[in-house]
Order: sequence, then C-alpha cells, then structure tokens
Amino acid sequence: MTAHTNNLNLIGIFTNINAEHFPLLYRRFDLVINFDIDTVGIRTLRTVVLDNEGADVIQSDVAINVTSTTFQVITHFENLTFVKPGRYELKVYIDGSHIGSRMLTVNPVLQQKTNIA
Repeated sequence: MTAHTNNLNLIGIFTNINAEHFPLLYRRFDLVINFDIDTVGIRTLRTVVLDNEGADVIQSDVAINVTSTTFQVITHFENLTFVKPGRYELKVYIDGSHIGSRMLTVNPVLQQKTNIA
C-alpha cells in the first residue's frame, strides 16, 4: 500500500514463472484477491494451489474480517515449491464457496551452453 493513499502498488504481476531447475522453490508468493460479497463479518478464506493433475500443492485457510461488500485481501505463501513444470491452478473460496480461479504456468528454461575459447 502506498502511504496515506490506501492505493495498492503491484510490481511483478505475472502468469508465468520460468525455472532452470526443479523442484523450484519460490521464496515469497503473494496473491491479491478482490471480491464482492453480500454480508460483512468474519469469513474463512481458503486458497488452494493445484498441479496440472489436480493434486494439492498447498492450501491455506485464514479467517478474515470482511468490512465492506467490495473487499480486497492479500494472501502470502512462503517457500512454495513447484515440483515440476506445468500449469497450476490457484482456486479461492469464501466460506466454502468457490469465488474464482487463475492459472499459473511454470516453464522449464534450458540453460544455454557457451563455448568460450
């Protein structure tokens, strides 16, 4: 957030990750979630990351205090490991109801060999 403005500045927005080696350890991964909701109060936010075969990579349950019917929350993941390249789905739920998904592609990058004389 920008000081005194409540404006969110995002750097590094992406839908692809490139990696030379697997498993890939992603030290910090933040997910910004915007949603509309009918009622305010304490809600359970569940974030699930699934690999391309539908297996859970990680999931997080967090209690959030929704203070407005239009709400934004940032979830943090630390040391998120992508075992192999492929497409990963990030699914978000509020109180067990699915509110949205995004795809993330993890691409293998081949190291270039150089011939230095």
